[in-house]
Amino acid sequence: MKNIIGIIMACIMVFAFVSCDTKSTEKADETAKNSVNTTSDNETDASLENEFNAVYGQDPFAVIPGEYTAVGQRTKAVVTSPETDTLKIVITGSGGAAYSAEWTLEGKLDNSLRLTFKNSVLRLLTYDETGEIIEEKTDYTDGAGTVIFDKDAVKFTWNDEKSDCGAVVFVKN
Repeated sequence: MKNIIGIIMACIMVFAFVSCDTKSTEKADETAKNSVNTTSDNETDASLENEFNAVYGQDPFAVIPGEYTAVGQRTKAVVTSPETDTLKIVITGSGGAAYSAEWTLEGKLDNSLRLTFKNSVLRLLTYDETGEIIEEKTDYTDGAGTVIFDKDAVKFTWNDEKSDCGAVVFVKN
C-alpha cells in the first residue's frame, strides 16, 4: 500500500511540474542560448560584482538571496549564499497537505547571472495530520540544469533536466 501511495505522490508531483507553460520553456531556452559566459574558471566574480555595484551599489550575493514564489504554482524557493561565489537554492513544491517535493541545488553564478548545477537532490516528503514528516524518500541525487536570474535579480527561471518539468519562473517575494 505504501508503494502505491508513493507512486501516486510521485505522479502528482510530476504532473504539477509537467504542466509548466510551454511558452516559458521556449523563452527560457532562447535566453539560455543567448547567454554568454564571459568568465573563465580562473577568473573571480569581480566583474559580476562590479556590474551589480554599478546598478545596485552592492554585490549580487547581497541582492539575489531571499524567498521566491513560482508564477501560478504552489511552489516556493529559498535562495541563500553559503559561500561568497555560490548560491544554494531549495525549491519546495506542494502536492497537498500530506505531500511535498524538495529540490536542493547549488552552483556558482556566472557573469550572465546563470547558475549551472549538477548533483541536485530531490526528496519526497510525506506528512501526518499535525504536519510532522512521517516519511522521507530521496528520489535522486544526480539532477542537473540551470537557473537564470533576470538583470534586476527579482526573478529567475529554473530548468531541471532530471525532473523534465520545463521552465518554471519564480518571482522574489
